[in-house]
Amino acid sequence: MPAVCLRATLAELLSEAARIRRTFPAIETDVSEPIRGKRVGREQAAPARRGRRTTMTGAERRAVSARMKAYWGARREAKATQPVSRDSATEAVSKPAGKRATRKGSSKQR
Repeated sequence: MPAVCLRATLAELLSEAARIRRTFPAIETDVSEPIRGKRVGREQAAPARRGRRTTMTGAERRAVSARMKAYWGARREAKATQPVSRDSATEAVSKPAGKRATRKGSSKQR
């Protein structure tokens, strides 16, 4: 290549580099650090926590157990004290005990 062509190519490359520097000023901040993946103008988010889930202590399990026993006991008591309507009484009798109802149109036997 002739020297004139090389100088023109070099001038073109230098002007291109100057245009890129103006467009992306973060390029000039730290050359030793890779540009890809670096967030410019924002703080980086905290890394996600990894590791094992914390387990409950024995005392915590006992406390949860006591709360759930009280909850289900109250529900059972509320259900037992509700007056039985005629519709629900006949409905309970009309269903076969111990057998699951088959779906309408279902050909499978369980």
